[in-house]
Amino acid sequence: MKTKNEPKPLAGIFDNYLKMYGLEDKYLTAKLSNNWAEIVGAVLAKNTAELFVQNSLLYIKITSPHLKYELNMLKEKLQEKINNYLEKYHIKDIVIF
Repeated sequence: MKTKNEPKPLAGIFDNYLKMYGLEDKYLTAKLSNNWAEIVGAVLAKNTAELFVQNSLLYIKITSPHLKYELNMLKEKLQEKINNYLEKYHIKDIVIF
């Protein structure tokens, strides 16, 4: 049985803080933005004009029509790759515009 004075894992405290203040989407947006080239590669990162997370949906604005088409075809693989990168947070779907 845990008492109030026992230490709690910092990760759990951080997750609770994000939920309590509604900052999960902003945290995920920042994490993905800062590591986007590593996650998707240089070509796609260079052609990404904007990306943000809202209600567990990832919105990606692509500048190249050709890449936009290809990305729509590979959306499930991209979602899986992003969710593996995020570990405990999960993107429910990707909207490409």
